[in-house]
Amino acid sequence: MDGRWHRVCTAAVAGALAVGVLAPMARRPAPAAATEWRIGNTRTVAVFGDSLADEAGADFVYIAALSGYAAELHVAGGTAPCDWLGDLAELVARPAAERPTVAVIEFTGNNFTACMRPDGMAPSADETVADYQRDATTYVTSLLGAGVRPVFALAPAVDHPSLVPQINALWRSLAGEYPGVGVVDAGAPVEGPEGTFSQFLPCESWEHAAQGCWEGQVIVRAPDGTHFCPDEAHTVNGVVGVCDVASPGAVRYALGMAEALEPTPPTGS
Repeated sequence: MDGRWHRVCTAAVAGALAVGVLAPMARRPAPAAATEWRIGNTRTVAVFGDSLADEAGADFVYIAALSGYAAELHVAGGTAPCDWLGDLAELVARPAAERPTVAVIEFTGNNFTACMRPDGMAPSADETVADYQRDATTYVTSLLGAGVRPVFALAPAVDHPSLVPQINALWRSLAGEYPGVGVVDAGAPVEGPEGTFSQFLPCESWEHAAQGCWEGQVIVRAPDGTHFCPDEAHTVNGVVGVCDVASPGAVRYALGMAEALEPTPPTGS
């Protein structure tokens, strides 16, 4: 992340937390899928994603507004890229002036929904990655063709076997293959050293008791080893419930996703 942009954004977040603006957002439900938030902004960012983007959604909306973006969210737990192809088609078909400037794409390898199981059978890991590559390529070519900049958001490490490493590698590969496509390591703010899974991390400057900071640490990952809500112990097919406590991990992941709003996010690997 560009140092100046990061300092400005985190300072604004710290100020919002200090006056109680942002902290409640981490505790209430993220906006519903395909919800558009406009607060007089001239630019729009679209987010396509699964439960991680869903958990971070409300915080991302606020952080995006700090950079002058209205945010529209196409996110839901357990979904895959194919679940939002209809929304993608509608987005790129809009008049040019009504299209987003940038689209953030965040998925982790879910294969629970009907579009991933057309024959009713769960696909293998290799089949899942192949389906993601096919559909993500559609995202990239459709968005670029419509003048919308695609940016892939990497997922953080999890503490159990998953497709996160393969999907992250796929996102990096596609960003390297297509000029104009970005990739941001949105998971880095909730990871330990060298990209390792960590449930606890040192408190950041804006994290105090109201944000769950205790003895210099905050809980950034859920007990299920995947999500962010400190008391989210179990999910069904990737669908998360409403987090009823402060979720520092969701705020941090939202900040990581917001790197996509910089003028020139990283490309390739």
